[in-house]
Amino acid sequence: MNKEEVRSEFFVIIENYTQNLEEEFKNLWNTWDIKLSEKEKHQVIGGLIARQISIGNHSLMCSTQWTNEMAPIILRSMSDLYISLAWILKDPFLRSKKFIYYGLGRAKLENEHRKAQLKNDGVNLEEDPLVQATESWINSQRFDFLTTVDVGSWSEISIRKMAEEADCLDFYNYVYQPFSSAAHSTWNHVGRHNVCKSTNPLHDYLLVPHIVKPEPNTVYIDIIAKYIEKCFHIFHKTFGTPRLIANSYLALQNELDELYKTHSE
Repeated sequence: MNKEEVRSEFFVIIENYTQNLEEEFKNLWNTWDIKLSEKEKHQVIGGLIARQISIGNHSLMCSTQWTNEMAPIILRSMSDLYISLAWILKDPFLRSKKFIYYGLGRAKLENEHRKAQLKNDGVNLEEDPLVQATESWINSQRFDFLTTVDVGSWSEISIRKMAEEADCLDFYNYVYQPFSSAAHSTWNHVGRHNVCKSTNPLHDYLLVPHIVKPEPNTVYIDIIAKYIEKCFHIFHKTFGTPRLIANSYLALQNELDELYKTHSE
């Protein structure tokens, strides 16, 4: 079997996984006791898990995302989301409201910056659809004049402290921090991946720029799916909701194991 056929098999497995995942998420939402008096809790927690699934699914459908250059950036975002979710679940209602109010404040600030730029450009603010849409979106949840802008952390503590309080400090140390080097392009990533030793012996071991060719690594398929599964697991553990649908992550692992076994024989 050639590379293209193997690649095709991978994408069949991924398509199965994404379909199973959507069914599993529908079950999660439909078995959760929705209380409209605490709608912020449901909106934030449901939205964060949906966001994690969306990031994962979009990444899995494009093999150029499974590289040492791109996957760590995606996984950094997914690990950040997981820590936020885990921290919110320690006090779901109050922390969900905090999450929403901070986000509305950020949207207000961004809109004010846009207004200032449009004013400088001589544009009528009443005619700008983005300004109007943003204000409507904010006002649909909280009146604009009541929305405050906070330029600090939405949780008012560091991400490390959030991880510590959410009982996932190991995850922060072993995942969030290492992947941050790729997201922020610090030397411990650039120095390993984007430079190499000069082949000229007169250059005194000079490190010269190196453009990395995309080489997909299928291990990232498992890691991306694992971070989605972590969200499912902590949700069901927190709320005691039943998992009535087969575990999508375990099904993915089984299909991948079968594929690896077939091509190793």
